[in-house]
Amino acid sequence: MEHRLVDDNGRYTICGAGFSEKRKIDFDVYWETCGNFYKEYNISKDAFNSFKFSNGFNTGDVMIIFRAEPKDIKIGDVIVFKSYRPDPIIHRVIQVRNTEIGIRIKTKGDHNSNSGPDENSIDEESIVGRAVFRVPLLGYVKITFVKIISLIKGG
Repeated sequence: MEHRLVDDNGRYTICGAGFSEKRKIDFDVYWETCGNFYKEYNISKDAFNSFKFSNGFNTGDVMIIFRAEPKDIKIGDVIVFKSYRPDPIIHRVIQVRNTEIGIRIKTKGDHNSNSGPDENSIDEESIVGRAVFRVPLLGYVKITFVKIISLIKGG
């Protein structure tokens, strides 16, 4: 959910768009680059800007998650959910549908160009919780220890 350009072998990308040089990504540049996707879901620039974490969050940030009832989750919320991958995913809700078999949620990572196949119909049982607070940089403690342990193990 980072709102910064990622170096992809000399091509700096966000939302599938490439730039030849690294540049600052503020909200206006983010929306100019990524906003068309959200417009397809009737999410305006003003609406997105009012969402919690509208400027994203970064590697190393610790997100505080609280359990959320699926009926209380709304467009713009950042949720954590389980998928076929071993680690949970944290992405923004772009659609909530009530179906005959329960609530179904669609998400998208703010940095990604599109929703992944496991994000199109998230069921109620897969939802872990909703992000409510961000602690910048604290996660680097864990990241550093994981790297150290990996080096010790020869990885």
